[in-house]
Amino acid sequence: MYSNAKKKGFENISLTKAKEIMLSILIDFDKICKKNNLTYWIDCGTLIGAVEYKGFIPWDDDIDITMPRDDYEKFLEIYSKELPPNLFLQIKKNDSKYPKYYAKIRNRDTLFIEHSEVGKVIEYHQGIFIDIFVVNYISNRTLYIYPFLRLLGALFRKNRFYFKYNNIDIYPYYIKLLNKLHNEKNQFIVRGAEVEAITLKKFDKRDILPVTEVEFENHIFPAPFNYDKYLRDEYGDYTLPRKEKTRPKHSNKIYIKESVAS
Repeated sequence: MYSNAKKKGFENISLTKAKEIMLSILIDFDKICKKNNLTYWIDCGTLIGAVEYKGFIPWDDDIDITMPRDDYEKFLEIYSKELPPNLFLQIKKNDSKYPKYYAKIRNRDTLFIEHSEVGKVIEYHQGIFIDIFVVNYISNRTLYIYPFLRLLGALFRKNRFYFKYNNIDIYPYYIKLLNKLHNEKNQFIVRGAEVEAITLKKFDKRDILPVTEVEFENHIFPAPFNYDKYLRDEYGDYTLPRKEKTRPKHSNKIYIKESVAS
């Protein structure tokens, strides 16, 4: 993909320009959520960046947002009518070669080559993106069995090559199984199985909802109600001095179509 980028009418852009495009995706997404009364919050490194820098962590190069399960399902019902033409919702239903189970919103006019993709033949969409993660609301009783269910998912991942060889993708069924534990009335929040990495952390709904607001790159976006406690529960002391990374976390090369570069 990288070697053919120039031939296809793309030109290289800076990380600064790429962040502007990521921000524009987030702004469009935020408008859709407000219009349709959908709940979400900025999350992970994006939330830390908002709290600590009022914008991107300098070496970060993506945007993370999280939605409750019910709001995410509603978004899947309306996105085709709401997303601007230059944006693409990347889920397996829309991009069968996409290897992840969580969603991304990508810009159609760009290429974002990740470090892990260099030298590989990539058959899925690679535009500049924001990540959409999903959380489930589970009960206190369910908390006791949830770790074992996530370990079951780990076994599925460990044997993914067997399933792939036999043309079986069992992981979506596993996601559906865990989603049955979700109920909007439950008190605790856990990350959905769409993100395959095992995380057994739980959050009290009262620390997240109703969402508050924080500043990010001169714009206001939703954040967990008690975002300081939320971040400490997730990362520990997130305010500790960080060693600045010598390269962006994800991106290797970033391109934009010459026809829209200006």
